[in-house]
Amino acid sequence: MQTASIVTYDRYSLKINNERVYIWSGEFHPFRLPSPSMWTDVLEKMKSAGFNGVSIYVNWGYHSPKSGVYDYTSIRDWDLFLRTATKVGIYVIFRPGPYINAETTGGGFPGWLGSDVKSAARTCAEDYRKEWTEFLTGINKIVVPHQVHLKANGQIDGCVIMYQLDNEFSTCLDPEYMVQLREKAVADGIRVPFFHNDAWNGGNWARGKGSVDIYAFDSYPTMFGAEKPLEWKGDPASPISNFYTRQKFDAPLFLAEFQGGAMDFWN
Repeated sequence: MQTASIVTYDRYSLKINNERVYIWSGEFHPFRLPSPSMWTDVLEKMKSAGFNGVSIYVNWGYHSPKSGVYDYTSIRDWDLFLRTATKVGIYVIFRPGPYINAETTGGGFPGWLGSDVKSAARTCAEDYRKEWTEFLTGINKIVVPHQVHLKANGQIDGCVIMYQLDNEFSTCLDPEYMVQLREKAVADGIRVPFFHNDAWNGGNWARGKGSVDIYAFDSYPTMFGAEKPLEWKGDPASPISNFYTRQKFDAPLFLAEFQGGAMDFWN
């Protein structure tokens, strides 16, 4: 694997092997479609619809029934998914958590974490760190060879172009925890740009200790109502543009979640 990523960026866009690329990505969670034979179909449909990227979460609890036990085979086979994405020709924005939210139970934390770990999660506590370190060791080992890179013949190979550290970590902040996540990923061989998805445009992890390469945030114009998708709560473009201009970021504008729908609540 290359020592430096061919994925770079400036304030205008990502660049892959020095060529500008505008990423138009949709969301797909393989753990919500536990049928690997259908993954190709989904990714091909996304590409046919005009998307050149897919954003995915890794659900920690989906892979670990108890502490120290992990399964990355069969319907949980990330190597297969990433090989499929490469074959289809679609970039992957990789979001392994450890916390993902994603409207999952416990934000993707395994059920045993709350009983086995006595300290607060999403902190630099040693008992919590021991568990997420083991989880990411397995995940990163799978991801590393799938990062976009140049082969010996000069052709571009791989599919992973960005790697997220945690998700929506916008309150009760622990900068040392973010530092640890990044150091772990780098030590494991992750070389693509790191990003974080802020729950709102609050500037969390854009600068200072624990900051990421590319700051991203959520925008949900209809909030959490899916019944009237055309009735947006004001104009989302102006405040987003104004915020980005005001911050003077040296990385491109990145909406990691721009609402395309929402959940239907139980009545």
